[in-house]
Amino acid sequence: MTEASPEPTLQELSARLDGLYVVLKWVLLGQIVCVSIFNIWLASEIGTFEQIFRDGLPGKVLPWLTRIVVSGSTVLLALSVAWPLLPRLFVFSAKNHHLA
Repeated sequence: MTEASPEPTLQELSARLDGLYVVLKWVLLGQIVCVSIFNIWLASEIGTFEQIFRDGLPGKVLPWLTRIVVSGSTVLLALSVAWPLLPRLFVFSAKNHHLA
């Protein structure tokens, strides 16, 4: 008969979970940074559309939603830059819980 392998100890399981935690943490951060780069690029391009809208509607007031978006482009850019910093606060500062 074959001998059954012993069950892993709590310390071995904790070490395995620590490794998984590190991998998942970096995958999550990588995804957020990639999306944020795209958001920063889009937020920085909003101002260029103001002139296009003004040329398309000469002498007319821009629609209120367009004015809000164009005037808030700085805020959107700041949020796009701050967005990748939020996971740093929550994921990387989380306490490392051990089973043993």
